[in-house]
Amino acid sequence: MEGRPLPGAAGGNQRVPVQEFAARFQSKKECYNFLTQDCEAYEPPQDTVTVWHLRDQIRGTKGYIKGSAIKHLAVPHYDNLTLKLIMEWATANYAAVVERFFPQARELEKFPRQVSPLSL
Repeated sequence: MEGRPLPGAAGGNQRVPVQEFAARFQSKKECYNFLTQDCEAYEPPQDTVTVWHLRDQIRGTKGYIKGSAIKHLAVPHYDNLTLKLIMEWATANYAAVVERFFPQARELEKFPRQVSPLSL
């Protein structure tokens, strides 16, 4: 496991044994904080992501996007535009991206549904 250099370290990444990492990061909150604070990863709200997805990101089997690379967009509300249709399109056109970065399909139900002031 590699992370950002510690303050005062001699530069470069620091390797941490898996046993030491597992002893320090046992709860969902600790894993979430590690990814968002130490790795500077963008994550959805803590209650919408599962510990299994967080652990997959930490292990490297799932990827993550740096928070500085995220751009938030305002999208108007369309009744016929659903998460299911968006995911079907993304899976058909960008299957590798969906497989690498998105959680399992059953976890997508927890994604936040934010309402724009324009749609009220």
